[in-house]
Amino acid sequence: MGFISKFFRKKADKTEEISGPFKAQIIFECGLVAQNVEKLQGAVEEFMEKYPDNIAEDPRVTQASDGNVIELVLLCNDKDELMKLNKEFELIAQRYGLR
Repeated sequence: MGFISKFFRKKADKTEEISGPFKAQIIFECGLVAQNVEKLQGAVEEFMEKYPDNIAEDPRVTQASDGNVIELVLLCNDKDELMKLNKEFELIAQRYGLR
């Protein structure tokens, strides 16, 4: 097994150990789009309305040179819930034209 395989295997093993309530930060990089502020706000608000119990901190949006970065800190019970929330925000961001 090569170095890369061993490295990713170790990472996978560590993430499988996650269980019980924990905070997780997910970061989304979004390109600049028309009506950017409204679309960013709409996507974040929709996600927060759908999953209010999972929001640990107020979301942060920072501007990068080529777009924006959305940072969400979520409360999750396990890795599967984290992956579900991440996927859900991805879908919302796509609907708003942010991805």
